[in-house]
Formats: sequence, C-alpha cells, structure tokens
Amino acid sequence: ARFLTTVIDRELSRWARSSRKDCDAAELAFALAAYGSISRRERKRVDDPRIGFAVEVLQSLMSEDGRLPAEARLSNDDRNVGIIASEAEVLMAFAHALTYAEVDITPQTARKMLRLFQSTKVEDSSGQSENKGFRALHGTQATLWATALAADALRAFEKMLNAQINRRVLRHFF
Repeated sequence: ARFLTTVIDRELSRWARSSRKDCDAAELAFALAAYGSISRRERKRVDDPRIGFAVEVLQSLMSEDGRLPAEARLSNDDRNVGIIASEAEVLMAFAHALTYAEVDITPQTARKMLRLFQSTKVEDSSGQSENKGFRALHGTQATLWATALAADALRAFEKMLNAQINRRVLRHFF
C-alpha cells in the first residue's frame, strides 16, 4: 500500500505543479483502484483525504467522451515499443476506485463515463453479427478484445453506481 500512496502522491504533485500536463491519469486511476482494493481486503476504511482529491483530479481530467489521458507505457522493449492501457481499462480502474473510495461522483462524470461506451460501440447496419461490439480508440472495426474490455468496464461501472447509490441512501439512516 505504501508504494501505491507514493504513486498517488507523485501524480497529484505533477498535476498541481504543471497545470495537469504531466499527470498520468491512467497511472493515478490504477493506483487508486489497487489502493482501494487492498484497503478493502484489509478491512480498512478508505477515508484518506488524498483519495478524495485524486478523484476530483481524475474527474477534471476526464474528457467529454469519457477518456482519461494515458501516457505511461505498461511495458517497453529495446526499440521503445510499448503497450498503453486502453480507454476501457483506465475507465474500469477509475470505476473500481470509485467503488472503494468514500467519495461521491458528479452526475456529469457518470454521463461522461457512459459516453466512452457510446463512442466506441460498433453496430453493423447490414445485420452481420461479425461486426458488432466495441472498438479501440483508433480502430474502426469491433474486436473481441475491445468488446471484452468494454464488458468488464461496464460491469465495474455498474458496481460503482451501486456502491455510490448505497452510500448516499445509507447516509440518511446512519
């Protein structure tokens, strides 16, 4: 958990120092999701004020179509070829973080998150089922991989919404 809080602190300081230019939203979302998951397993309440601030930062960095900027490469080889996390993976991490964090999101953020799925959905008007599903950001055709990631992200989004609703309702009783 200490490593994750270091990553969260680093990305928040980059955001504050550079007016958002250097902050890697994907890195921050993944760190928040992992920190929340570990804290939940250890039965710790995630009420660290940095978490709330990090959620606010991610909400501010999210584009109107639900994308969070991903800059860090997940892996690199000798030729500097690497893999960057897909939009669905980053959104899924953010949804997981929001599930564990004791922070409310705005309705605008929820709408933005849904727009990612709307903008990457592929429907074939010819009726051929081979070209239905979801595509990657720069793709034109639906792929099994992008569709699987979108399905996982939608499930995480649903779980996050349930947690958000439950927290808001339970405040009135406890």
